Amino acid sequence: MIAVIALAISGWLLYRGEQRLASADSRLDTVEKSVQSSVQDIVMPRLSRFDSRLQSLDSDIGDLSTRVDSRGQTVSQLQQSLESTQTQLAELSDARNDGANRLQLDQIESLLRAANQRLQLYDDPQSATRALEMASDAIARKNDPRLFDIRGEIANEVAALQALPSPDIEGLSLQLAALIEQVPELPLDSSVPSEYDNQAEQEESSQGSDEDSGMSFDEFQSQFSQGWDHFKNSVGDALSGMMTIRRSDGTQRALLPPDQAFFLNQNLQLELRSARLALLERDTQNYRDSLATARQWLEDYYDTDAAAVTNMRERLDQMSNVKLDWDTPDISRSLVMLEELKSQRGGGQSAGNGGGSNASTGESDNAGAGEQSGQEGA
Repeated sequence: MIAVIALAISGWLLYRGEQRLASADSRLDTVEKSVQSSVQDIVMPRLSRFDSRLQSLDSDIGDLSTRVDSRGQTVSQLQQSLESTQTQLAELSDARNDGANRLQLDQIESLLRAANQRLQLYDDPQSATRALEMASDAIARKNDPRLFDIRGEIANEVAALQALPSPDIEGLSLQLAALIEQVPELPLDSSVPSEYDNQAEQEESSQGSDEDSGMSFDEFQSQFSQGWDHFKNSVGDALSGMMTIRRSDGTQRALLPPDQAFFLNQNLQLELRSARLALLERDTQNYRDSLATARQWLEDYYDTDAAAVTNMRERLDQMSNVKLDWDTPDISRSLVMLEELKSQRGGGQSAGNGGGSNASTGESDNAGAGEQSGQEGA
């Protein structure tokens, strides 16, 4: 009975489950039909409208792209037109201000020529630097982009000139002039004997008294023999005065008579004047040779223990270390660039004919004006 009851309950449960499954399937079919009906009635029309809108947007995007391309071409044409207009305006401005621009360029060219002349013809880097700086200032005031490269080259040339040695030529010349004035006051290494100055006067007075007084033959013969002996002694003294005897250790120096001391001072002054002339000519070798000779004479003939002689020797040593000459740098590049620019603009026909050589020789028509401008600037 229990088994039958259990079987009956199982069959009933199975039946109920099948009914429920059948009811669920029916519901699912109903929901699926409802969803399909909703999709067809609601979603599909919306999808259709969305597709139409996408097609419309694609068409609008295509139109916008076409318009953008057209606008880009228009902008490019406007830029080209603007550049052409600016170029025409610049040309019109140049044509209107051609006289003023040409005058400014001529002034800059004159300054550059003056700089080359002061350096190459006169060895004056200071004036050349000043002329280049004035040319750079003139380019800055003009504010022309076509001249910026030239101004940069001018800056390089100024730097090359500033790297050159710049001795104080005027100060050294004044020092040499002061030393020349001090030479007669320098003490010699040895003094002259006092009897040297009176010997000739005593001989003349004795001869004059003998000629005036009357004498006998014996007296005359006696005085003649004395005079002859005196003559031989005088000749011997004169010959001995032509040579100098020095000790091997160099401690004893010859006595200098007044006339020789005078010529010694004159020769020392002449040597210092030669050094001063070589200084003004920037001749380093002759300048140093003259100073070395003057210093050697101070050591040989003057009292080296004296403060004046020692001071002069030290000053000559200091002055001999000055370098006067240098390798001249090339500062003609900026001038050549300016002449090429003027030639391209049609305003430098005369400048194009041998501008480089004129920069070296200074024989152009504007050389005088350029040099005057450089001198005024310096």
